[in-house]
Amino acid sequence: AIQTDLVFGKRPQENFAQSDDEEGRVVIRQQTHQTFSVVPLEFEEVVKDDYREHKNHHINISQGAFMRARDNGQICERYATVIISNRGGKQVQESIRFLVIDCRYSSKVGLEPGWTAHSNIL
Repeated sequence: AIQTDLVFGKRPQENFAQSDDEEGRVVIRQQTHQTFSVVPLEFEEVVKDDYREHKNHHINISQGAFMRARDNGQICERYATVIISNRGGKQVQESIRFLVIDCRYSSKVGLEPGWTAHSNIL
């Protein structure tokens, strides 16, 4: 927010939430379109083994890209297990659903445009 003020000349109040419900929360970027969280195929096993890795390996794609991939059979539902402990020390193993996308991915570009690689994911 401070860099935005310095670089783009925004006033401090423009960086904060617009409603009373969000008072005091800094808004870095307002999202106005729906996105879907997916895990690139190459990270599927990492997330399956430890769902806490989802936060490190998921990407958000636009609704249009998601619908295209889904219609092409490139979106697949997977389940990861996570162990949840309560304050008493009791542990419960739960399954958590996540979505995998089958297309080429690189950390520099993201999902590569015009991908052609299709694996036998289903």
